[in-house]
Amino acid sequence: MHLNNKNVAAAVALLENVESLKSSPGYVATVVSLYQQLNDTDGAIRVLDRALNAMVCRSFADNVLSFLSPFSQDKKDPNFVTLLRKSAELKMAAGRHKDSSIAFKALYDLNNTDMDALCSLIMETSYYDAVCHLSFELF
Repeated sequence: MHLNNKNVAAAVALLENVESLKSSPGYVATVVSLYQQLNDTDGAIRVLDRALNAMVCRSFADNVLSFLSPFSQDKKDPNFVTLLRKSAELKMAAGRHKDSSIAFKALYDLNNTDMDALCSLIMETSYYDAVCHLSFELF
C-alpha cells in the first residue's frame, strides 16, 4: 500500500518493525533496495550488517551444538558472501574506507583467488593507512 502511494519511507518503517522477516534474504534485498531509493546508504548498510551478524551468530550456534563442521566453512555460504560483498561495496561508495577494507579482507580471506576483493582491499586500505599501502606496493 505504501509503495503504491510512492511512500517509500513509510514502507521501510513498516518493514523494519516486522522482526520475523529480518533475517530472510527477500527482506534484506527489499529493504536495502528501498533504502537505496531513499539515498540512505547508512540504512542499507545497517540492514546488511544486521543480516551478516545474524548469519554468523546462527552459524556459530549451530556449530557449537553439532560439532559437525568448522565455523569458518559456514561463512563460505554463497548468501553470506553475497551479503558481505554488497556491504563492502556500499561502504566503499559511502567513503567508509576502513569499514569496507575490513569487509574486503574478510572476502579475500574466504577466497584468496578473489582478485576483485584483493584489489578493492588494497585500494580502500590506501585511503586510511599509508604505511599498509606502501607495503602492498612492495609486492
